[in-house]
Order: sequence, then C-alpha cells, then structure tokens
Amino acid sequence: MKLFNIYLKKSDNQTIEDLVVIKDGFSFPAFWLSIFWFLQHRMWKECFGLVVINAVFIFLFNKSWFGSLDMLTIELGLLIIIGLNANYWYEQHLLAQQYQFVGCVFGKNKDEAKLRFISNCFKDEEQSKIFSPAIGDFKRAKANQYQDLKQYFTT
Repeated sequence: MKLFNIYLKKSDNQTIEDLVVIKDGFSFPAFWLSIFWFLQHRMWKECFGLVVINAVFIFLFNKSWFGSLDMLTIELGLLIIIGLNANYWYEQHLLAQQYQFVGCVFGKNKDEAKLRFISNCFKDEEQSKIFSPAIGDFKRAKANQYQDLKQYFTT
C-alpha cells in the first residue's frame, strides 16, 4: 500500500470545489517527463526554471566546459532531484492556490485512496484508522468538520 496526501479546495460558500490526491514519495512521471509533468500541473514558474537550467547546461556543453559523460551525469542528477521533489513542489503549489491539506490515506492507487478518504469522512473519528488529520492540528479533527463533504458527494 502507498501513502497519499489529500488536499481540498473549498469555495466561498464552503462547498468543496476540488479534491486532489497526491502520492507520497518519488514521482516517476516527473522523472521521465519533467517539463511536460510541470506543464500538466500548470506549474509555470517551475517549468520555466527547468527550461532555463537546461538551456544553461546546453550552453555550457556547447562551450566545451563539460564533456558528454559530465553532461549526462548532471542531467541524470537533475532528473533524480526533480523526481524526488516533484510531489512536494506540487503540494506547495496547491497550498498557494488556496487548497488545504486534510490528511493522509493508504491505498493501492489514487482512485482507491480517494474512495477510502470519502468513505472515512462519514465515519466516526474513533473508528477511522485510515484517515489521519494534519499533524499539529488535532483540535480541528472532529467528526462534524467534514459535514460539508456529504453535500458534495453522493453515497
């Protein structure tokens, strides 16, 4: 089972606009398709920064500052850094877009994690073993906190 982080975006009238599930850990799609991954998630600044960094590496390679093996090593290191940090950067991007971290859920994939989160929102807090409230914010973890979820999702 994998660990997934749950982010909610609420509208002005406190109904849920969006629910985002993000896998915790290494992101293979960001590793293999870094620029396209940033474009898909509408992370324009990060995409532009990656394009600039790659342009600088190509410029330095063309000026013969690096050999082919050095360039390959640098690019592979950059891709590993992107794969390790992509989900964290995406979470920070969501927080900047007024999303709220709600908790963590275990699941085999994103769909199962989303279904587990939704089903656990309607259970009592003592019975829920999958949902974990935000660390350091245990006071908000009351059963009536997520009552507006019942209005948004049909059961």
